[in-house]
Amino acid sequence: MSTSAQPDPHPPEHWTIRRLRQFWLVIPLGLILLALMMEDLHVMGWSPFESDACGVAELDQSSFSAKLYNPLAEWGVRHTGSPQVALIYIDSSTEPPELLTNTCASRVFLARLIQDLNKLNPNVIVIDKFYTDAACGEADKNATFKSALSTSSAPVVVGRPTHPLADSSSLQGCMGLSSGMTFPPGANVRVGLTRLNADTLKVPTRWPVFDDSSEKPVLQPPEAGDTLSLVAAKAQWPGIEQSPPMARLLDAGTHPYTTFINLPNIHAMTAICSAEENPLYADGTPIPCDQKKWKQDSNSIDGKQLNLKGKVVIIGDITEADMQPFPTEVQPFPSGQVPGVYLQANYIESLLDQRFLTQTPMWVTVLFLMLFVIGIYCLYWAHGADGKPLLTLEKAGIGSVLLLSIMIVLDIAALLAFNYYTPVWALWGAGFFMVFRYLESSGHHRSQHLLGKLGGAHSGGQSHHLEGESKSPEAKG
Repeated sequence: MSTSAQPDPHPPEHWTIRRLRQFWLVIPLGLILLALMMEDLHVMGWSPFESDACGVAELDQSSFSAKLYNPLAEWGVRHTGSPQVALIYIDSSTEPPELLTNTCASRVFLARLIQDLNKLNPNVIVIDKFYTDAACGEADKNATFKSALSTSSAPVVVGRPTHPLADSSSLQGCMGLSSGMTFPPGANVRVGLTRLNADTLKVPTRWPVFDDSSEKPVLQPPEAGDTLSLVAAKAQWPGIEQSPPMARLLDAGTHPYTTFINLPNIHAMTAICSAEENPLYADGTPIPCDQKKWKQDSNSIDGKQLNLKGKVVIIGDITEADMQPFPTEVQPFPSGQVPGVYLQANYIESLLDQRFLTQTPMWVTVLFLMLFVIGIYCLYWAHGADGKPLLTLEKAGIGSVLLLSIMIVLDIAALLAFNYYTPVWALWGAGFFMVFRYLESSGHHRSQHLLGKLGGAHSGGQSHHLEGESKSPEAKG
């Protein structure tokens, strides 16, 4: 009697289903990695679940940018054309020492320097300081300073002070606008915030600031938070805010990375001696311009063809208190330090040149990470029609390294060609996943091999035991 074939209640699974069932643990593992990544981003100052009214969109990656991206950018993102910014240093080694310690004497000296600079025809004059009326108690000297700045033919940009909001405020850590020096109506003076980023490789463009003169702090218009460098750049190039890169950065609240160059510079006494015929010190004694080699032709005021006509001139002190950390050595400053005016001058130059680095858009970074992860899994999961792997474990590991290398090459190409840099968490995340995937597959392969050996040994022992049982009756007989 024939019987019809009964369907197998447990049909064999397709190899793809078996693979997916084996790696279902990847899902919770991926969620754990995502949570760790989000926590890392939160530590670096960014979270998708909360906003900081006083933060900027850029993540802080100072150590990584200093060690990797900054050297690459210095090599690949080059400055072209003649610099538009020149530095004028006030240094105790060349100027009277009291200029750096006596506030009132410093204001009288700066008033004279501003007047002399106007004879050399710069477009913009920037002073890397902020001023208050109360800092100098001598009314006549304050009046001299205000008059020189107010009547300058070139617009003068000075700093504006800020202060932290009260601890009781819900906006703790934000900045409030402090009262600065008051100038007469119509004065040719503009103000900008002097605050820098903790990572000095980033250009400060605009900070959120509040008016806390009443009980409840009120957020000021965006332009109120313009930095010294942005105000100076706007004075030189009025349409800079409408340029495509700047408009996008300002809207996003991003402070971009930049590269630094050694801009032309002179001492303040060189400017005075080159603008005046027979300059005198305040006490009436002649300034030794020829003896000190401070007197120069205005067409080559630094001896290297520097002409201040049409330039943005920024004035600043060289003091230990004003030194800022810097990843590379810049002569003649101490190793790992530069004065604040050096940074501000480079920020202005970078804005005018549109020479800065911006972070790759988040969606692009996430997309490339997803493609990288898919590519890694394809290497380990690729099988032929017979269900056997196309690549050995070692070859899949080598392929993973090649994929990571291609990703890094693409990142460097984007940096050099489009001034886009990839955030550090994406790179270490890709490297971590590559190593983890190899170790996971290696562990699975070894466990399967061990189980196969144990299973084979168990089957052999059981067969031998059964053979012994079948022979025992014969032995008895």
